Amino acid sequence: MAKGSPGITVLDGDVREPDRVLDGIAGTTDLARPAGLLLGSLLHFSPPDEAQDMVARYGAALAAGSYLVVSAARMESSGADGGYGEYSKSVTPVYNHSAADFARFLAPLELVPPGIVDARRWHPWLDGLAAAQSRDAYMLAAVARVSR
Repeated sequence: MAKGSPGITVLDGDVREPDRVLDGIAGTTDLARPAGLLLGSLLHFSPPDEAQDMVARYGAALAAGSYLVVSAARMESSGADGGYGEYSKSVTPVYNHSAADFARFLAPLELVPPGIVDARRWHPWLDGLAAAQSRDAYMLAAVARVSR
C-alpha cells in the first residue's frame, strides 16, 4: 500500500520483488518523469548477483535524470567474516559487498561524486571526520544518475 504526500511515496513491500514494488510506485508516481529511489541499508541482505539484478531492474524502470541511492553495511577488518557469519546464522544472511561490487551493481548508471565511499563522505561537515577516523565497519554508499 502506498502512502505519502505529493512528491514522496512510501511503499510497504519487499524490495527483493522489484516488479511488485514498481507496480505499487507506478500507481502513485509517474515513472516517465525523473525521480529519486532510495535503496538504503538494504543491499547487504542480498547476495551479489541478486543485489546487482535488483539495482539493474530498479534503475531500468527510472526515467533519465532520475537518481538511485544505495548503501550497505561494510566491514574491512579480519573479523568481518566472523561477524557477518554470526549475524547470518542467528538473524538473516548478510553479505560484505565491496566498492568493486557496488561498481558492478551500478553499471551502467553514472556515479555522482564522491562516488562509492563511506556514507559519512556524503555529508560535507563529516567528510574530514570520515578521513581522519577510518573505521573497520561503516556504511558503503553511492548515488547514481540514470542518463540513458
